[in-house]
Amino acid sequence: MKRIFQTLSQKWPEYLLEILVITIGILGAFILNNWNEQRKVNAATKDGLINVLEDLRQDSVQFHFHMDNSDEISRNLKKTIQNILANQSDDSLEYHYKKTHGYLVAVVHNSAFQSMNEQGLISNISDHKLRLDLMRYFNFVQPNVLKLKEFEYIRLQSTVNDINTDEAIDMQQVTANNLELDYSITRKILLEPGNFRKLHVYRETQDLLKGKAQKYVDTNKGLIQAVKNYIKLH
Repeated sequence: MKRIFQTLSQKWPEYLLEILVITIGILGAFILNNWNEQRKVNAATKDGLINVLEDLRQDSVQFHFHMDNSDEISRNLKKTIQNILANQSDDSLEYHYKKTHGYLVAVVHNSAFQSMNEQGLISNISDHKLRLDLMRYFNFVQPNVLKLKEFEYIRLQSTVNDINTDEAIDMQQVTANNLELDYSITRKILLEPGNFRKLHVYRETQDLLKGKAQKYVDTNKGLIQAVKNYIKLH
């Protein structure tokens, strides 16, 4: 036993060195493995954001379409109302009124964000503000766009699409047969108090949607730039 203690007391520096070497080796392997895993996660995050950027660009096109469409309908409603009040009997009334019936279905793109969210990559975005802005955009802005387009469709159905009296149907049949139109019929129908009010209501709806679309265009534009900057830096 005494010899054992003597041996240990003589060789403990060697044993300690071996332990340190083994410990450092294990820690080094652990750190290297963590670094490699983090590198993979960072690469996956960057790839995911590149796909998110493409979705945002597609949304940008959609939002501009929505804004331009609402602006065009609003302008044609204004011209229709002015034409009615001016008691003009020409085809400009029919032309502008028909152009108030346009409707664009809302299409949003969120597959890339959803994929990143399912993989837990959103939390890996180091820019806290960008992370929150992305979550707000895909969880609030996009759903709100869909709701607003649904609201627009309901308004369309209950306003200009609802102005369809027997006289209007007859007028459409006349048009189909290439017969001469009496535009005073169109004016008479649209000038009825209920119908005239519907034109104003729908114009107010389109002005509201145009303002909202402009806001979402600006939000989308700012987010695109923020994502591009993040990708560039990482």
